[in-house]
Amino acid sequence: MNATRLESVARLLLPLGLGLGIAAGLYAFGTEHTPDYSGTALFGQTATDTLPIKSWLATGLLALAALQLGLAMWIYGRLPASASPA
Repeated sequence: MNATRLESVARLLLPLGLGLGIAAGLYAFGTEHTPDYSGTALFGQTATDTLPIKSWLATGLLALAALQLGLAMWIYGRLPASASPA
């Protein structure tokens, strides 16, 4: 095998081996640990417990969407009295 062929095989096997290693680690962790459902979860135990965190997450996503729209308008020079970065 020449060097370029060896490099292409290594570029294929490295991510494959990394993915298999992560999958094996997750499998080993999952088989050795049992979940505890008695405690409180991130979203709470009842439907009414989920409302505050869902509203905070929705507000955060709305803020990120507004930021993305504002940055896109700035990049394309659509904001009034602002210079585009290009």
